[in-house]
Amino acid sequence: MSPGLVGMGFGLINNALHDKEKVMKRNIASSLLLVLMLAAGSGGCTEPSTEADQAGDPHGEIRSSGRPLGVTDEQRFTARHAFSGLSRHELTEEFDPERLYQVFSDFVLTHFSPGNPVHPEFEENERLAFPDEAKWLHASLNSAALGFSTSVPARTYVEFGEDPDSLESVTDETDRYYVRHTHLLKGLESGQTYHYRLVARNANGEVLRSGVGSFTTADESDVELLSADNADTPLVLDRPDTTYVLTEDVSAGGTAIRIEAPNVTLDLNGHTIAYADSPVDSIRQDRAVRAATGIWANLSGEGNIRVINGRLREGQGGNQADPRHGGLHALYLSGAMDVELAGLQLSWHGAQVYAAVIRNPRGQVHIHHNDFADKGYEILDRHGAGGGRPLHISSPRTDNEHRINNNLVRRTRQNGFGGARFIVDNEIHVDSWATNSFAIQPFSSEEDGGGRVSGNRIFLAGYNPIGVVWAHRDLEVSDNRIQMEGLSTGHRRFREDWGEQDTLNAFRITNYGEGGQVRENLHFRNNQVVGRARNGAVLRGTMFYSDATITDTRFENNRVHLESLDPTTVEVSPIVAQGLRRTREQHEPVFYTANHLSSNVALIRFGDEYGLGDRHIIRDAILEQTGDHSDFHTIVFDGGWDSGGHRLIDPEFRGDASYDDVWWRRTSTESHFHLYWTLTIEGDAGASVKVHDGSGEQVHKGVLDSDGEMAIPLRAATVRPEEWSPGEERRGVRNRHATQVVRHGPHQVTLGDEIMEVDLYGPEKVRVSEDGR
Repeated sequence: MSPGLVGMGFGLINNALHDKEKVMKRNIASSLLLVLMLAAGSGGCTEPSTEADQAGDPHGEIRSSGRPLGVTDEQRFTARHAFSGLSRHELTEEFDPERLYQVFSDFVLTHFSPGNPVHPEFEENERLAFPDEAKWLHASLNSAALGFSTSVPARTYVEFGEDPDSLESVTDETDRYYVRHTHLLKGLESGQTYHYRLVARNANGEVLRSGVGSFTTADESDVELLSADNADTPLVLDRPDTTYVLTEDVSAGGTAIRIEAPNVTLDLNGHTIAYADSPVDSIRQDRAVRAATGIWANLSGEGNIRVINGRLREGQGGNQADPRHGGLHALYLSGAMDVELAGLQLSWHGAQVYAAVIRNPRGQVHIHHNDFADKGYEILDRHGAGGGRPLHISSPRTDNEHRINNNLVRRTRQNGFGGARFIVDNEIHVDSWATNSFAIQPFSSEEDGGGRVSGNRIFLAGYNPIGVVWAHRDLEVSDNRIQMEGLSTGHRRFREDWGEQDTLNAFRITNYGEGGQVRENLHFRNNQVVGRARNGAVLRGTMFYSDATITDTRFENNRVHLESLDPTTVEVSPIVAQGLRRTREQHEPVFYTANHLSSNVALIRFGDEYGLGDRHIIRDAILEQTGDHSDFHTIVFDGGWDSGGHRLIDPEFRGDASYDDVWWRRTSTESHFHLYWTLTIEGDAGASVKVHDGSGEQVHKGVLDSDGEMAIPLRAATVRPEEWSPGEERRGVRNRHATQVVRHGPHQVTLGDEIMEVDLYGPEKVRVSEDGR
């Protein structure tokens, strides 16, 4: 980059901070130059020193070091200002998909990339590596598709050529730091052996070149060559049991390719299909001629479809999909048996777009090692299956084993993945432009389990993004990493001016209306959540409803750290306990066990404007205050009504966190929670035990187990507003920072003939000798 360009970039950045008349144009211009500056500052892939892990092997793995990613506060401010200032009104007047995407990319580089840690514990210090289990390669006639992962976020490219000692060709380097990567190696000869290296550069400047691998391209036997030369579109594939290999790029004003035969493999051979490159009237997905779609098929329940190895790009026709009738898809595949999509790079920008639609699959669906990039913003209907998303599997079989794995979503304006029972090892970046932007919406059926959501990396920003939501039953959500960056979008993105706005949530379970929807056996384990908020944005680690029909919800062994970056942002909490208010007396408990929760504002919020529930049970939690925010409170009661029946069992407090540090923000005098400490009794196996609380009520009866032990959580205190008095009519709390602790001890423990008193202020262990019975 020339010094002139860098200087021009800083000039535009400074102008951007003051020209409020032209927010959108200014922000986009400065953002485009910002990414050039970031690229220049990264030092490219020049490395002053190298070391070969396999000494003496020129084809082995090589490590080297270069310049780390450097991001200044000025660059962060400029990128954030451009991103938060985006407006649907100004985009409608002058819309450039590439520029919109670049604004988001700049924001990610300056706020989500590894060079921008939120908390030291969440820094990724793993050594840069290429996990073997994540690799996938398909060799075609004149190209190859190569999917792989890196152990930490990295920018990657692939070197390749016929001579392993001189890999002269190279793919484009990725635009940002990712862990999921798909590259297309093009311009190859058929029937030849090629060699390749994977190259990755992380934000610390570490560069890793893999050992040299090889593959052999296919020959022309047993395939049907597909050419667009002098042919009208859509090109028709009508030979069953055939592999078609594309020989050149295809550009179509409407639909590009129509599949009419069963059991077809379409190998794009590294080529690009541009579809909807002209205005199309009355777009609808049910007819290829009006679908304005890249690849269209309706097989009526017969045969399989496989599409691999190439690019699909929406053209510049200025089209929009119809929320009622669909269309404007990269792929529309209806009525097939098994479907596989792999090694594809998809880009789209039209209004209300599902990039890939798999409709009524009769067999199994496998979506893997693809690269999705949404470059649009319009949402015409966000409800139900509305909005925009990279993939939509409609009417999936209840017994499906559909699998979505190792995909990258560089950006989606609304939703990410859903409809499959296995959604694992994907990377999804959400730039929300409407309410309920679900990164992952698991398969949900009253008859069958929701399956597994694990190993995914999710990045949330914008209007109202949510990481992972509920299923009807039997769902495991584990080992995912979610990062959130909340700020004010100023109601400029979506037409609704009510409800959840500038609200970011990692995990969510909700019942609607009168409640009663089944949510059974939903488990969230070993996940990491980290986030920051400013300008009044709301951050929630969980927003879990309680209801009479929500049973066995468990949130276990998760690490959640959320923080506010300014004095006015106070609705930031790792746990937000919600529920359906009208059914609170019948609520089943929600269990939170052995989680480490930290924040500089609040650690637990019982209720908020979205929901208010009872019986949220928090056990063995580390509750840690961080920072010095002036409005920190360990626990907040909110939501405008009373909430109770909650239990805090054996908490460990760090910093200035404490069980009696409560903000009764918007609640009634009836609100409360119970504090429990575990009493462990040791003695002779089989000895009888009775426990009475301070009022004389028996609260436990049993016998010591075969090891002579018994662990009993005992209610030590109830924490209430200071204004509460027994028998008084409920009313709103006025003195919101005044708390009373109603103690229920000392407890009387009877073990055989021995009686002792225990006053619990923490977990305690007592032992009774044999001759004390």
